[in-house]
Amino acid sequence: MANGILMQKGTALWLAKRTNLSNKQIADFCNLHEIEVNAFRMGLDQNIIETNPVDMMLLSEEMIKKCENDANAKLEANTLDMKVVGVRKSRSYMKRHEIVNAIFWLMTKQPDLPNEAIVKLLKCTKTLVQSIRDKSYKDYENLTPRHPVVLELCTQEDLDKLLVKYEQKRS
Repeated sequence: MANGILMQKGTALWLAKRTNLSNKQIADFCNLHEIEVNAFRMGLDQNIIETNPVDMMLLSEEMIKKCENDANAKLEANTLDMKVVGVRKSRSYMKRHEIVNAIFWLMTKQPDLPNEAIVKLLKCTKTLVQSIRDKSYKDYENLTPRHPVVLELCTQEDLDKLLVKYEQKRS
């Protein structure tokens, strides 16, 4: 999960200054080197803004306390469970915010793609897809089309299968 967190240095800085976690625990979680984390502890954090992982719902207070008490324990990022089309899938908090951009990308590139296909591919809700399609999504003006494979929301193989399937239906 470490590669999936945003603002790794800001998160590492916050953890180094405000917790008793080891440099290794912080470095592993934030995908940084232990020397970098140690530099943060020594005050060498020029132009880095602290990012509270608890406020961002990346970590819980309980997880931090558990790891402070056990130097061998690894920090594990929170996941939000989503029940979608009968499938239980766990998705990180950060990826949840990218789904709308992936939906927007699919609608931009393949406007004839049915909502159900997008729901199945990205494991999101029909309501979300429909709100983006009819431009009633609350932050529609700020959507940026982003490729769902790049965002790691689906595989290229799954996307290709879907596009071929609906291309054949149109022919």
